[in-house]
Parts: sequence; structure tokens; C-alpha cells
Amino acid sequence: MNVSGVGRSGHAYYSFPMHKHGYWEIMINVRGKGQMEIDGEKYSFRPGDIFVIPPALPHKKQSEEGFEDICMFIEDFRNIGNPGVKYFRDDDHGNVRKIMDMAFEFWNKSDNKCNTAVVNAMGDLLYQLLAFIYNQGQKQDIRIEAVLEQMHENLGNPKFSLADAVDRCGYSPSYFRKIFRNVMGESPLSYFNRLRVSLGKSLIQQYGDSRKVKDIAADCGFSDALYFCRVFKKYENISPAEYQKKVQVIDVGPIFLDKSEETLQREAICDSSLSSVSDSRPVI
Repeated sequence: MNVSGVGRSGHAYYSFPMHKHGYWEIMINVRGKGQMEIDGEKYSFRPGDIFVIPPALPHKKQSEEGFEDICMFIEDFRNIGNPGVKYFRDDDHGNVRKIMDMAFEFWNKSDNKCNTAVVNAMGDLLYQLLAFIYNQGQKQDIRIEAVLEQMHENLGNPKFSLADAVDRCGYSPSYFRKIFRNVMGESPLSYFNRLRVSLGKSLIQQYGDSRKVKDIAADCGFSDALYFCRVFKKYENISPAEYQKKVQVIDVGPIFLDKSEETLQREAICDSSLSSVSDSRPVI
């Protein structure tokens, strides 16, 4: 790797204007929360979040509480995975942060070939580590599994907070949404609502129109029946009430005839039989 520079904010910044480079930028946020915009796409960040930004992509950063970061600029950085921006978190041991700290220290020592070679070697090591973290993130993370399990266990719980479940898993909301979408194909909220709508369909199939829609909504964890109806229709293209009519099975049970009607029917059958027999007799 040919490292062009390593920089670190010496104090807290509150904003950094839109700009772009002719080289790759690897950035790790070390303090503060805020928002990053890269080529029109917005990301929230917190300490430990990493951005790999390809050349020529405009980007800016801002934070109400202030932020600090470390950036490494590399001319010949190879793309990790699919082309485009990469956004993920440092590993549990903070190894990306450690490499970036050391690279900054060596870069700012007296300029000599030895230090340059060391920093370039750190660039190679950083690439291998980032590629490993990225590839690990493509697999179904154990923390995603934990949130999925909580979703399934709390389908009917109106007090369940998906945001709290995500927060407990240790990821920033925006990063969790990103890796969840990569694994499941949709956002966490969309997936959770789909599960609840599926439960609603099962309950309607079970009870038909003998239960009110608001009761079905409550059983699915929706405290607002109108919101349940909107979500249901979004996924099924039909309202819960319409779905009730669609799946309703009319079962009137066995039919019992009145005794007089039964007697009349029997008499009619007997008369018909006798008439048939009488008509078939030979004429004497």
C-alpha cells in the first residue's frame, strides 16, 4: 500500500464541509456522535464506526456534540467486496483503532524511509483486517440472531421496543439497519411488522369474523388498531376486515328437518313408490 498521509483531529470538530479526494480515505470515529453524508447517502456515526470512502466521492461530517477521528489516505487501496462506500464497526478488541493510532504516530515522526515503509506495511495490515471484518459482517451475526429471537418472542407484546433491542446488541441503529438489511433483505422494522401481520392473518383464519379487528390488532402487539390496519394493508394489499370476509368459511352445521316436513317427505316418497308399483301391475 502507498499511504499518502495519516491525520487526526487535534480537537473536537462540529462540522467538516463537503469535500473529496483523489485517493481512498479510511476513517475511524474516535469520539462523538453525529451524521456523515457520502455522495448523497446519510449515515449516523458513533465511536468505533469506520468508513472506507473511494476516491472522488464528496462527503461531509457534522455533530452537535463534536467529533474526533483518525484518517488514513491511500492511493492504491483495493476495493473490499462490492464497489462503493463501506461502513462498519471496529472489532471487539479495537484493532483498527490501534493500527490507526500507531500509523499516525509513525507518520508524524521525523520523515525517513523507514517510517514510510512501516506506515505502508500498516496500510497493508489495515486492509487485511478491514476485509476480514467486512466478510464476517456478511455472515449472520450472533447479535442479529439475538434481536430476531426477541422479535419472535414479543410479537404480541405492545410494550416491546425494537429500538431498545437493537441498542442492547451493541450496534448503532444505522449500522444495525445496514447489516440486518444485508442479511434479511429488509429493514428490522419492516421485518418485524411482516411477522406481526403474518400472526394477524393466522388469527383471522382461526377466528374468522368472531373477533373484532381491534382485538386481533392487540394480539399482534399493536395498541393502535388503525395503525395495524395500515400496516396489514401495506403487506397484504387488503384490509383486515376484507381479509376476514375473504377467508370466512360458512358452516351452518347439520340440517334437521321439522318432523312434519320429514313425515310429508316420507309420505310423498311412499306415495310415489306405490304409484309406480300400481302403474306397473298387469291389467287383469
